[in-house]
Amino acid sequence: MPASRLLLLEIGNSRVKLVPATEDGPIRRGRQALSTAGITPGQIATAMRGRRFDRAVLCSVVPAASAAVRAALASLGATPALEISHRAPLPFSLGGYPRPSRIGADRLANLAGALALGVRPPLVAVDAGTATTFDVLDAAGVFRGGAISPGPAAFTDYLHERTALLP
Repeated sequence: MPASRLLLLEIGNSRVKLVPATEDGPIRRGRQALSTAGITPGQIATAMRGRRFDRAVLCSVVPAASAAVRAALASLGATPALEISHRAPLPFSLGGYPRPSRIGADRLANLAGALALGVRPPLVAVDAGTATTFDVLDAAGVFRGGAISPGPAAFTDYLHERTALLP
């Protein structure tokens, strides 16, 4: 039986990434990134045109862009098979974390990805994008929280503006 074709959609603060995959993992050919700013369902539908997929997985930290992706998928007769959130089936526990709805989907996906790669708790997942996030699973595999700080570009820009001798 052939592997299921997936379309992975990651909506970050800066870019919307579309990645074809199978259940064995991402396919390098065919990756595409669009700017998140002002993204429309039409732009996403155009980027997805010609892609064949059975299911879609959506991970988003930008609600307005999520709506555009859902609209684009609907125009193609599809819906996300899975949207990463605190309600999704996760390979770790959120324990008694207060307000789990406030944990970004990207942070949950990073922890799930670390576990899928065979990293065993306790662990800290670090993601250096627009923001740099640090997320912690304890030895029992329970999410304990984390920290968010400016990403590398923001730090570089700030140092350039605020220091006399740094380029």
